[in-house]
Amino acid sequence: MINGKWSYPLNQNGPIQGFNDQGIEYFLGNPIESLAKEIIQNSIDAGLENENKAVRVVFHKFPLETKDIPQLNKLKEFYEKGIISWKQNDAVRDFCLNALEMLNNQSIECLRVSDFNTKGITGSQIQEQTSAWFNLTKGSGSTEKVGIAGGSKGIGKNAAFANSSLRLVFFSTKDFDNIEATQGLLKMVSLKGYSTTSSSEQTLGPIYFGNEEAHSPLNLYYSLDKEFTRNFGETGSDIYIIGFKQKNSNWETKIIEKTLINFMYAIHSGRLEVNVQGYNLSKENYLTYIEENIDKKGLKDVISMSKVLNSNKTLSIMHQIEDKGEFEVKVLKMNEMEASKKCWFIRKPWMMITTVKSSYLPVLPFTALVLIHGDKLNEFLRKLESAKHDAWETERAGNEEKIIIAESILRTMREKITETIKSAFNIEAGNAITPLGDEITINNGSEEKPESVEVINAKNPIIDFHKSRILKTSAKKVNPDETLIYNPETGKLEPSENGSFKGNNGKKERKGNRNGGKGGILPGNQNELIDGDNKYNLYAGKENIEARLVINDFKEKLYKVVFVLNKEEIRLSLKFNEVDSEGNKFDLNTIEATYKNRNLRIKDGYVFFDSTLQKGLVELYIKVKNRNYFTSEVLFYGIKK
Repeated sequence: MINGKWSYPLNQNGPIQGFNDQGIEYFLGNPIESLAKEIIQNSIDAGLENENKAVRVVFHKFPLETKDIPQLNKLKEFYEKGIISWKQNDAVRDFCLNALEMLNNQSIECLRVSDFNTKGITGSQIQEQTSAWFNLTKGSGSTEKVGIAGGSKGIGKNAAFANSSLRLVFFSTKDFDNIEATQGLLKMVSLKGYSTTSSSEQTLGPIYFGNEEAHSPLNLYYSLDKEFTRNFGETGSDIYIIGFKQKNSNWETKIIEKTLINFMYAIHSGRLEVNVQGYNLSKENYLTYIEENIDKKGLKDVISMSKVLNSNKTLSIMHQIEDKGEFEVKVLKMNEMEASKKCWFIRKPWMMITTVKSSYLPVLPFTALVLIHGDKLNEFLRKLESAKHDAWETERAGNEEKIIIAESILRTMREKITETIKSAFNIEAGNAITPLGDEITINNGSEEKPESVEVINAKNPIIDFHKSRILKTSAKKVNPDETLIYNPETGKLEPSENGSFKGNNGKKERKGNRNGGKGGILPGNQNELIDGDNKYNLYAGKENIEARLVINDFKEKLYKVVFVLNKEEIRLSLKFNEVDSEGNKFDLNTIEATYKNRNLRIKDGYVFFDSTLQKGLVELYIKVKNRNYFTSEVLFYGIKK
């Protein structure tokens, strides 16, 4: 058994630590996914310089016999004191009772996270704020990595505690200076009864296992996993999460897929290898996992990113940002089903930071990766990152002058990325397509905005998601006897079991629509359109024509409509409807439509292209009588060649 003692700093009658630790609470929403991102990021940061070896990170769950936890009885005492000190607090009492129950069992689940080919956790014998060990065990918001290092806010270390039912973690290392260290840390509430001078004085909160003097680590390497130890000269660090919460979940899959979405380029380039409970992800085999799970729901982004990196059809262009260095844009045209329609930003040490959408991006079927190569550009962008490393925010640049510079650099990047995407689709540089969004601040986690919300140029704002849904139609003829209804939940035309839109289905037809125009609720069966001798059919189905309606000039009621014809040359007619909350449809009252500066014919609310359209990007402008924001539907009718 390892020699050492539990010790605790006192608060000297100052602030006390409650149960809702902000650092831990930060990661409780997605604890295992956060652990994967934060741990791997820190390991890549600590990679050995001038070594042509991949950083290797291992996640391994094992049963730890509770008798092997250092000074187990003393540890239990802290949880017992917690019940007494916080007897009026149900959350603390339940936490402490659960911890005691787990510690009274013969064994407890533990997750070991080890990294190799790294420097280890340096500075264990230096009790200074510049030390990596100090910042890991005692720092709070004090970590400030420099250069191209991945993290900078110092909050990521709490992800390990968020995954412990006991809030108990042990750290051990063999660093590249041949220094060994081990220390345990219990993130506890403040406790009464440990002061020898004052009955009101309490512990500060954190409780350490190691040397009592200065609550410092032991000068030795120790493994809590009996089946694991480090070989002589094998540098790196081990983190032991005691009471691992994810014992009954698919935690392995969560870590693998979070690793792929955040660190695919690091793996692809040979910079990183990750082993999760025996399953290995490396440059040689990461595609195997993707191929084996190709049909799995939720892997679309991973699959599309892998195709960008491995396709010989990917367009790759390098751009220069003033004196900051280069960034590379990789764009791949894809089919509608495969394309993520996102632009992923990745910076050194090759972790994904954020994604960006624009008003036109969802129309073009593509996936793009932006790789930040220049060291100065990486350092600049790192300073703009949020604590979760999922956004670049210009307000973090500093004073007003620096904010203006930051906005200018991000704007230049957006413009160059937009031009690269245009090049991939052979769109002329002068084409009036909406540029990439003005703010690169969309996060990449569970809080991602709905599919129809895009960040676009502030001078050309899109209709709010809750007020504007664009109906997706398709290039497949529907059954002429089938009645379709608009489903406001899915934003699609769907078959109706009861024909609720056939005729008016008992609904009173309104004598005027909500915009003051003619007509009322539109009949449901709109599968055919007769225009003189021409018969048009409604296109719907899997191969859809996806449109986006964007405000061009709200005062003038002028809107830009953008869509892409992917496969065939089609003669088109478009019908624009307003859809209310119950799915009732009203003529949008389109009064003017132009395409390439030519007026289009409008008849009974239908806009006609009287000549055949070539496949590719189509932009037209419509003017309507509608005075307010609205939920919209675009129906496509076509005559195939």
